[in-house]
Amino acid sequence: MPESARSAAKARPHDAFAASGKALAGGRRLEPLDVLAQGERTVDAPAKAAGLNLATAGFSREEPRVRSAAGDVVVLDVRPVDEYRAGHIPGAGSLPVEELADRIGELPEDLEIVVHCRGEYCVLAHYAVRLLTGHGRRAIRLHDGVLEWRLSELSVDASDLT
Repeated sequence: MPESARSAAKARPHDAFAASGKALAGGRRLEPLDVLAQGERTVDAPAKAAGLNLATAGFSREEPRVRSAAGDVVVLDVRPVDEYRAGHIPGAGSLPVEELADRIGELPEDLEIVVHCRGEYCVLAHYAVRLLTGHGRRAIRLHDGVLEWRLSELSVDASDLT
């Protein structure tokens, strides 16, 4: 095996281990793992048991699609309308963050709202979750945005506004 291939192969597990360490940095992030080790739970149970705000718990890619199809959650894209029209996560409705405070009454009160925007580090979803929870809604941020969906080759819808 050439030296460059050997170095790349060796770097992959090191990078993965470093990413795991970053994900678990901080004792509060380990508490949900302790809860999960005691038995199967819903996504919000470990967060609640550990005393974490649900907005920090997040969702995986699959969960919003499954729960949205079942009518358990509302998936909300808070990016500007032109970005939504260019491509959005299938099943997501559009409510730009700059309109959210004025239109919050349009959202169902009895369902959890899964908020997403441009990507993992986009502040729009963080702001929207704070606004929604401040108004008594159950809201959580989807860790991934449209960018991560596209990079993972998951389907992206470019249909009209919903």
